[in-house]
Amino acid sequence: MGEPAHPARRFSAFARRRWDTPTLLSFVVLAALLLLNILIDPNFFTGFSLTTFFTDAVPLVLVAAGQFAVILTGGIDLSVGSVLSIANVFVATHMASSTGSMAAVAAGVLLFGALAGWVNGLAVHYGRIQPILVTLATMSIYEGIALVLLPNPGGTVPAALTNDLTGTVFGVPVAVLILAALAGLWAWAQRTRFVLHLVALGSDEAAARMNGVRIGVVKMGAYVLSGFFAAASGLYLAAETTSGDPNVGAPLTLLSIAAVVIGGTRLSGGRGNLFGVMAGALVLSILGSIMFFAHVSSYYQNLFQGLILLVAVGLSSWRRLSGRYMKTR
Repeated sequence: MGEPAHPARRFSAFARRRWDTPTLLSFVVLAALLLLNILIDPNFFTGFSLTTFFTDAVPLVLVAAGQFAVILTGGIDLSVGSVLSIANVFVATHMASSTGSMAAVAAGVLLFGALAGWVNGLAVHYGRIQPILVTLATMSIYEGIALVLLPNPGGTVPAALTNDLTGTVFGVPVAVLILAALAGLWAWAQRTRFVLHLVALGSDEAAARMNGVRIGVVKMGAYVLSGFFAAASGLYLAAETTSGDPNVGAPLTLLSIAAVVIGGTRLSGGRGNLFGVMAGALVLSILGSIMFFAHVSSYYQNLFQGLILLVAVGLSSWRRLSGRYMKTR
């Protein structure tokens, strides 16, 4: 038997594949849907329409980015929607219009998200419980907390927060700046040791451990990121909608997984690209826009999103099985 591949070599191969076929395919699909949306709505490229589109897309992009970190390790986080909901309702019920209050509450919900993710990672790694079971349990707990904080949709969000997060800076929508910052962060982070270890862990946990990867630290770090980004998404949604809703995060759990898969990330871990995940989230967002302008009933949106997820998972499985078949020939 040969020696297990060193994480650095695994990551080197991963970096070379950062623009592989699944990632490029997600951008091709996005471009095709953009063209279709323009044909249906010729005013799509006006300033207002573009600002609205990117503002609506940011919450899904953020929560998908956190989900991506967990799936890259071979796990899954079903609690992201409920963490998002808690952050959303807490902002709507506890944030005053003063600068100090806005900063304190924003920091508080982001810290809560990170702690919620840390709890998930702790249970998954040290409790030796399957991620889907851990996060299913914490999802129920967090959903209950959100309903205790705000039983029905309501609350208020300071106008200053809405202006800060959904307005413009020198004519550029803040939503676009957030997406650009996230892309820039990934461009830098994909060459760091932490991402190297995420990839190594998802590729082969036993080999990663033999090569000195601190499995517990890396795994909990992934869940902390997932919780942090989910809370950030809830904060942004509160600013966008100017109110809170204890059930607002429920649809985003499935959509975050769909965005990750559409973006070309392998569900079993060890392979993925945040650029593709962002494209996947934008695909789902523009799909909603297309159905709106095409006057398709909202009841069909979940159907189409589910079909897209099914196709993406099928293609992912087919690529994996085809690769194994070719290796055995």
